[in-house]
Amino acid sequence: KNRPAAALPHRPAAATFWGALSGYASFVAHAGGPPFQIYVLPMKLDPKKYTGASIRFFAIVNAVKIIPYFLLGALGAENLTISATLLPAALVSTMLGAAIVKHLKSEVFYPMTYALALVAGVKLLWDGLPI
Repeated sequence: KNRPAAALPHRPAAATFWGALSGYASFVAHAGGPPFQIYVLPMKLDPKKYTGASIRFFAIVNAVKIIPYFLLGALGAENLTISATLLPAALVSTMLGAAIVKHLKSEVFYPMTYALALVAGVKLLWDGLPI
């Protein structure tokens, strides 16, 4: 019979590698999601725990990026204006996502998350092509 694979346990060395890669990718290309997912998805956390871990991880990564971004001049008035304009959409989509995750079972959450990760990965690869 087809049985789901067992969940992988926390692996400190892998967590350090994928966490550092995710932080670096987030800093240079806002693409930290795929490395994070490579490490966390196989752990098969409850969807709420997965979402909470993701929120905490990227909140810390984004907070750490503020000073380097400021020093690089990336937090100018134009960027901050765009960010402020997009803030309502970010808040609404966050609340909508939280409401959806609250009602999703793991059997639906994980296939959907893997499919969306594939789409995001293909998009990032496409964006990197010299066309």
